[in-house]
Amino acid sequence: MMAALPYMQFYVADYLADTAHLTAEEHGAYMLLLFSYWQTGKPLRIDRLATVARIPNDRWPSVAETLSEFFHVTETHWVQFRVEADLEAVNSKSVAASNAGKASARARALKKEQESNVRSTVVEDPLQRESNHIDTDTDTEEHNTLHAHEENSPDPKAPCEMTLEWTPDDRLLAAYAKRMGVPVTLFTHEAIGGFVCHYAASGRFETQQAWVSLLVKWIKRDMASGAAASNVKPFPVRKANGPDFNDTTWADDLGVL
Repeated sequence: MMAALPYMQFYVADYLADTAHLTAEEHGAYMLLLFSYWQTGKPLRIDRLATVARIPNDRWPSVAETLSEFFHVTETHWVQFRVEADLEAVNSKSVAASNAGKASARARALKKEQESNVRSTVVEDPLQRESNHIDTDTDTEEHNTLHAHEENSPDPKAPCEMTLEWTPDDRLLAAYAKRMGVPVTLFTHEAIGGFVCHYAASGRFETQQAWVSLLVKWIKRDMASGAAASNVKPFPVRKANGPDFNDTTWADDLGVL
């Protein structure tokens, strides 16, 4: 098993305290043995120690006698418990990071799938989401009207962002207004403009059908709360037979005129 990191952990203070008695040659040999141990992630084979340490064969027995005190010596290998512990810690962190990465990838995939399911739900016929109702001839007629219109218009089921230039499709608006019991006369430029301004800044994406449905609900909510009378209806026209403000008869009794 290879080491999980391109660098090894080296504790300078501990090393210097443990190796103060080593010669320069022994220091070099010991460091090369540690490097190889870390790089391979395995105990050192006895038959390759001199080669790894780059010590001539005639010098190796003397160097090995000194360095063996830092290892657990078996018949076939030299084992360094501190390096083993560091490798175990690194491998545990690597496994934990790998598992966390996989979990994150699964979470992203699940979120993407949920968003896809939401979009699939959005593009379904919104008329089926407005209320639970029994199909009637009127429902069928409205559905056919919408279907015929969709064939000759941009896809009403394609999600789009609200813009200040948006206007509701007349046929869709008439169908939804009839379904929800909202008079078409309430959909004035002022009422639609308020709806558009509200949602244009939201960054929200909906289908054309969903936007029209939201508009009708918007007006219906105003109508139910009593706000529709003031928010969506034009100002009343002044009656021709109203009071004449040029008439001064009101001042006769005051002796002013």
